[in-house]
Amino acid sequence: MSSFIVALLGAFAPVFVLCGCVFFLLVLPLVLAVMAIQFLRTGKRPVALVPAVVTWVGFWLGGLGSWALIAPRWSMPFWQTLAASVDSETYGHPLEHQAENILVWVLFAAVLTALMSWATVWLAGRVRVHYR
Repeated sequence: MSSFIVALLGAFAPVFVLCGCVFFLLVLPLVLAVMAIQFLRTGKRPVALVPAVVTWVGFWLGGLGSWALIAPRWSMPFWQTLAASVDSETYGHPLEHQAENILVWVLFAAVLTALMSWATVWLAGRVRVHYR
């Protein structure tokens, strides 16, 4: 049973990473911009501002933290790793494959950290409301 779950997670990990990255890199900054405009116009803080900011910061901290763990064992800087992940002619297929795997794990850690930070803020809000 556990090998089935691992295989299922392995099959859906790229989809999870892609959807999460689109959300955290494109959608969430637009939502934050709309909330900031609303705050500037009305002077009232939107209810979802804190969870949105914490989730976005969690995404970036998760990605940077996972890259910091990988970087000492990997000789290429981030932007070169990004270029190597799509260019097999220049860097060779084995290096391209390894760079792709590293980037997927960095983005997977970023999305997972963002979801955990959102869940932490959500639970803290539930506890706060419960004990008022």
